[in-house]
Amino acid sequence: MTQNFYTKWQSSILADAGGYVSKEYHNFQTALVREISKYAAAVGAQVASNLKGHYDTSCFIERNGKFVYINHSSTLV
Repeated sequence: MTQNFYTKWQSSILADAGGYVSKEYHNFQTALVREISKYAAAVGAQVASNLKGHYDTSCFIERNGKFVYINHSSTLV
C-alpha cells in the first residue's frame, strides 16, 4: 500500500497556482489523507478530521478516545 503511494508521488511536480491550491496539489492532498486513513484503519483508528490548506495538510487520528495530530507542509522551490 505504501509503495504505490510513494511510487506515484515521489517525483511529481505539483504546480503552483498562486492564490489557490492547484489541481495537482489538491489531488496529492486527497491521496495523502486516503493513505493516512489506511494506516489508521490498520491499527483500529480513524481520521477524525482533516484540513487541506494552501500547501499544507493536517489531520487528527482517533483511537479509543485518544488523538494524534499529523501535519504535512510542502515547501515550494
